[in-house]
Order: sequence, then structure tokens, then C-alpha cells
Amino acid sequence: MINIKIRLINRHILIFILLFYSFLLLFLGLKTELSMGDEIHHFNLAKNIFYLKRRPAYDPLYGDPALRMPGAMYYFETPLWHIILAGVWKILDRISFKVAQFYQIIYSFLLLFFTYLLGNKLYSENEGVYSVLIVATIPAVILFSVLFYLDIPLTAFVVLCFLLFINKQFFWAGIIAGLGYLIKINFLFLLPSFIFLILFFKFGETEKTIFREKIKRIFIFIFPNILLMLPDLQFRYTHFPSIFFIKDPLIGPHAEILYQNPPVICYTNSTILNFFDIIKYFGIVLIGLFLYFLLKRFNEYKDLFLLIPIITYCCMFLFIFKKGLDLRYLLPIIPFLAILSSKSLIYLKKRSIKIFILIIITCVVQFIATFIFIYNHRRIPQGVKEAFQYVINYIPQDKFIMYPEDNITEYTGRKMQWGRFQYMPYLFWQANEKEAKNILLNINKTEYIMIKKTRIYDDTKIRHKGGYPKSFIEKLPNFSFLKLIFDNKEISIWKVEE
Repeated sequence: MINIKIRLINRHILIFILLFYSFLLLFLGLKTELSMGDEIHHFNLAKNIFYLKRRPAYDPLYGDPALRMPGAMYYFETPLWHIILAGVWKILDRISFKVAQFYQIIYSFLLLFFTYLLGNKLYSENEGVYSVLIVATIPAVILFSVLFYLDIPLTAFVVLCFLLFINKQFFWAGIIAGLGYLIKINFLFLLPSFIFLILFFKFGETEKTIFREKIKRIFIFIFPNILLMLPDLQFRYTHFPSIFFIKDPLIGPHAEILYQNPPVICYTNSTILNFFDIIKYFGIVLIGLFLYFLLKRFNEYKDLFLLIPIITYCCMFLFIFKKGLDLRYLLPIIPFLAILSSKSLIYLKKRSIKIFILIIITCVVQFIATFIFIYNHRRIPQGVKEAFQYVINYIPQDKFIMYPEDNITEYTGRKMQWGRFQYMPYLFWQANEKEAKNILLNINKTEYIMIKKTRIYDDTKIRHKGGYPKSFIEKLPNFSFLKLIFDNKEISIWKVEE
């Protein structure tokens, strides 16, 4: 009886910590601005669903990509995150950034809570608590809990699905798997591991499960999953050139190969090929995993329920994203890695309290460091705001602006050109004045080039399309068809003249 009361108290404390943690992230989100990377894209898709009262196939601001409209893009992502947000806005009868931020933080809370339940189910309450500590302080988890990306919502569905799965609630696990797919297609990477586990692993049974029963379990799991996927697959078949691997109508000339040294590489914000990126994104979980293998904590059969999905997902990740191994795509397996790492923390607590305390301090430090990073970077500098105001005042609404960040559309209502800008490498590194003018005005219908100075990079040793090459910026004053119309410490704007 006493033990039960202690457990209840511990769980109440855990819920309080999770709520306080969520409050900190919400506070951080509301004190910063919608501005970083793809979060603008997802926010805009939710807004378009709100206005159109349906799921759009493409951004109506730019038009139909099939008609090769400049800057046009398909909304190829699965839409559940956006539909739910648009539905909440509909209930409130208004679009709200604050509501969207609260909505995103809910997924972070659920991720941590489900991680605790999964760790507790597989091992004990200690593993559940320590795995929450690890996940909550991983820099990538903190970052994408605040930003409007789909990786944290997807990860919450992944953990819930596995929790139901190991409880032998295969039908409900199948429903969550289908909803997880509707959050983000990456959920499909884990489906082979579900089938493999059903076929070859025991779920606490004392007797061997007959093969017919295993097939029945697979059907019970797969049927609701497919049922939920069908409307999305039908939509893709009807509106997109292909169901999964889309061939963008503008992608051919956009990604032309140039034979030069150095070559143009695929740009990502992080990559699994960079060791420092791995440390920066995943932090403490790497130490836990190292100790997990060093201390030989892989000593239980149930570890395979975590290791199999980790291996399966990583294989699919390497195969599908081989040209751009962005580390955020690995977030769905982070809770599994954290639970395995938690076994090392428990061992250290018993054997070496000093090392254990040092690791806990490291968790706190990396949380504070990531908190500060988000606060400093998820805000629009005053110089950029001044440039946005200039765009609103002096650039007509129907004009295209070459700019590498979607936030210009959110804050000025103007159309931007970057991701689907045709012949960009040729413009940057090979075009002469006549060719450059033709690429800008005639091919891409772009009359303004807006330079964010923090996005200029030295291209003498590396070339990519993630920013402006320094060599290209140095050529701009020499092009007679360009006129500098705005300049401050953050932004310069050039007008392309006829």
C-alpha cells in the first residue's frame, strides 16, 4: 500500500515537471517569432486550409505547378497536423500564432508522457523517468518542440503506437500508425519493424504463438492503418504526378549538374556525416548510448523491441534520404535511444554517483544552451523588419523577390523565389550579364533580389544553394541591369531593370 502511494506521488511530481517544462517551451515560443525554415510553410498550409475549407494541392499564391507557374509548389506533405490546427482556428473563428504555438507544445508534452509510459512498461518506473529526462533535454527535441515542424508530433505518435503495440492492442496501434502517417510520411519507415516483431518475438506469452495467430495480429494491425491512409493516397493519385516520390515540374532545370570544381552539393542544415552536427543535435543521448554498450547494459530480451525499430528506421533513413541526411529526420527513434540510455543512468546511480550527477548537470546545461539559442535565433532582426516594411511600402504585391527564407511571404505578402528558382547554379557561378538578366526576368519572373547578409557564404571551397555565394554577391555591382534600392546592416535589395 505504501509503495503504491509513493508511486502515485512520484507520478504526480512527474506530471508537474512535464507541465512546467511545457510552460517554459510555451513561454519561449510566445516570446519569439514565426521565422525559421519550414515552420512558415506549415503555418501557411494550415492558413490555406482555414481559408479554403479544404485541403489544397498547391499554394494558391503561386498557382498550379503543373502549369509551370514561377515559384509554384505542391503541398506534398500529409495534412493531419495542419487540418487539426485549422480546425482549432475555425472553432475560435480566427487565425492565431499563439494558439498554434500552444498546439505545438501539446505534442511535446505528449511525447514525454508517452516516453515515460513506454520506459515504465518495458522496464521500470526508473527507466521511464530517466528516459524523460534525456528526451526533454536533447537539443533537437527542444528546438523542434518550439518550431512548427512535424517531427515532434510524428515522434509522439510513434511512441504511443509502440506503447499500444507491446500491450498487444494491435487494432488501436494500427489506428495510431495510420494517424502517424497522416502527420508525416516517415512513419512508414517503421512499419517493417512492426511486422517483424509480430512474426518473430513473444509478447509476454508463456507458450509459443501459432503462426495463424501471428498473421491475424498483422491483419488487425495493418487493416485500420491502411484504411486511414486510403483518403490521402487517393488525394495524391488525383492531384500529384506521383504518390510518394514526386517529380517536380520545375526540378529538372533547377537541379542541373554543372561540371566544375568544387561541385554544387546538396545543402542541409545538419547532416549525419558531420560529427559536430550529431553532438549539437543529440547531446546527452550519445553519452548514454556509449555507456549502454560500454557497460554492456544490452542484457535483456526486451531491448530488441527498441533495437529492431531503431535499425529498421535507420536503414530506411539512409536509403530514402541518401542525398540529404538531415539529422532531424532521426527524431522518431530518439525516445527508443533514450530509454536504452536510461539503463546506463540507473547503473551509474548505483555505481558512481559523481558521474551520474555530472550527466544530470550536462542535461540541464544543454537545455539552457538550447533555450538561449532559440531565443536568439527565432526572432527577426530589426534591420530585416525595416527591409520588410520597405518591401510593403515600395514593391508591388504581384512582384517576385529572390530571397532564401519563407518568412518574407508571411510578413510582406510578397511572392518569393528560391527553392524552385530555375537555373540557380548557372546564375550563381557561370552566367554572364545577358544570361543573368534572362534567367531572372524571363525564366523566373523575378524583378528584385533581396540579400540577407548573414546568408552569404564563402564559396571558394564549397558550393550549395542554401545561401548566396560570396562570388555572386561580388558580381552584382558590375551588372548594369541591377540597381541598389535599399541597404542596411542586415539587408540589401536590388531591382532588376529592363
